[in-house]
Amino acid sequence: MFLSQFNFDLPDELIAQYPRSQRDESRLMVINRKTEEIFEIAFKDLLSFLDPEDSLIFNDTKVFPARLLGKRKAGGRLELLLTKERGHNCWEVLAKPGKKLKLGTELFFSDRLTGRVIEDLESYKVVQFDCKNLMDELDRIGIIPLPPYIKRETPDPKDKESYQTVYAQSRGSVAAPTAGLHFTPKLLKELAEKGIQQEMLTLHVGLGTFQSIVDEDLNKHLMHEEVFHVSQEVASNLNQKTLGRSICVGTTTLRALESAANSEGFIETGRNKTSLFIQPGYRFKYVDHLLTNFHLPKSSLFILICAFMGESLAKKAYQTAIEKQFKFFSYGDAMLIL
Repeated sequence: MFLSQFNFDLPDELIAQYPRSQRDESRLMVINRKTEEIFEIAFKDLLSFLDPEDSLIFNDTKVFPARLLGKRKAGGRLELLLTKERGHNCWEVLAKPGKKLKLGTELFFSDRLTGRVIEDLESYKVVQFDCKNLMDELDRIGIIPLPPYIKRETPDPKDKESYQTVYAQSRGSVAAPTAGLHFTPKLLKELAEKGIQQEMLTLHVGLGTFQSIVDEDLNKHLMHEEVFHVSQEVASNLNQKTLGRSICVGTTTLRALESAANSEGFIETGRNKTSLFIQPGYRFKYVDHLLTNFHLPKSSLFILICAFMGESLAKKAYQTAIEKQFKFFSYGDAMLIL
């Protein structure tokens, strides 16, 4: 497989910059892999499309305000993006301007939050923060780290709510599992009342989800590592085969399930890490149906979609989405692959 096979032209105006006023008013493209039929419904009509025996599997990770604006003690503005926790109040960060943050540089963010660079590496820094409660202070002054294709001249406070699923529980992601952004409390309640089971696992989405693939030969690409957890109760529920469809909500949930599944297709419990890169030719062990957003060309996520539904059908579905003016990426519309 070669990277150039997974490119397509996407008009800039189809990249959603803001969420819809109501989450479930987005559009939903439905693709049947067996018949190759493609049609559209409103996302809120998903309720009438599912049966009581069906189940939905979600990623309940919670995005934290990982972007910090501050200044060096010696003067000059700076911006940090916290990417990986090293220890108590110690984080790997991406920094702007990175070249001026040398080893030992003292940083100031607020009266309650300062820091110091304790490692100066080529691609990132390590900062030891001085704060009584770092997460509380991030909630107070931090900014939600939106994907690079969402442009904001100034931070929009509404993103703290909009760029978060309504069922988010486990803090730890620097990016949202965006397929879940379409669900509302009302829709989840109605799904439950209809008898549609809802299961939650956790995969903390890392910055690598936006990492570009640079090698033309996909076999040379190394995926970023992400932490996930499947509880014993959820694993037990997932391993009970039912008559209904089991629908995976989002590519992060899919990667967690495929990483947790053993060779016989049963989900194993516990906390683990995954760097699974799914490309055409991969044999899926657990996931049969997927609800997801529309992804970047030449991205690991679009390549995953091509592996899941077949390269030809995936490209046909994406071309249909472009022709029909579906919105793409995090704040965009969704597709249900059956």
